[in-house]
Amino acid sequence: MISIFSNPAFATDPDISVNDTGSGMCVYDVLDTYSGAAGFKANWEANNIKLRWYNGNTLITPGNDSANDCDYNGGLNVPSNTLTRTGYTFSGWTKRPEYNFATLTVSQDGTHHWSHNNGDVCRQGTTGMGDSVSCSSNNAFAELGQYEFRTQFSWGDIYGSAYCSAKSGNGGSNSWNNDSSNWLATYDELGSATGTKQYCWCQLTGYKPTGTTTLYRPISVSVPSVYVFCRDRDTASGCANYCAANCGLYLLRENNFREKLFMHR
Repeated sequence: MISIFSNPAFATDPDISVNDTGSGMCVYDVLDTYSGAAGFKANWEANNIKLRWYNGNTLITPGNDSANDCDYNGGLNVPSNTLTRTGYTFSGWTKRPEYNFATLTVSQDGTHHWSHNNGDVCRQGTTGMGDSVSCSSNNAFAELGQYEFRTQFSWGDIYGSAYCSAKSGNGGSNSWNNDSSNWLATYDELGSATGTKQYCWCQLTGYKPTGTTTLYRPISVSVPSVYVFCRDRDTASGCANYCAANCGLYLLRENNFREKLFMHR
């Protein structure tokens, strides 16, 4: 029987680094001997694992910095946020599998979108914003929390969250095609901006393939995660009431916007 044991982390630096060719190192300082046999053991360092936490379809900010990552075989600090949902009791966390959103089809428009906007105001449509309906009285919005959206394609459903910020951005086909344009922002940049929160930003958080119940999270390509600018809603109330609907609708019908969302999540 062969038994293998590996300790994930050591406090000391290795005598020979992983990328060293060994050239010119046959000396006492490295081998600890002038002659005879010298033995070596593998010096392991624990992998650092980046963590993302979701409340429904919204990426949340942990209550402390250490909850953003962990070292393999080490401690795991869960977010200190107290999560609430009407009619439910929070019982813990479950793992979500990941999917590379960059492989999703960009050229094909969606067929339907749903959004939970401010308060109990929800919208759904196939070509436009759609009429306002009550979120609580329509099961079509059961998966969506406030400021979340869902857009349906023939190959599956895409989920995301909207953010109203005082940070302005550049939108429209020309801006989304220009990588130097101001159409990307981090959560911290959006949250720290001062002024009227009239600017609508969107982020993708989930993918459910057609015919399945599995909700995948995006592979963490952008670190920190980013939002894509959608549009200026002119007022804070206008953004709160329509931003999630705009995100879902633009995802449904705008190729360039869809491409940026699939690439930056």
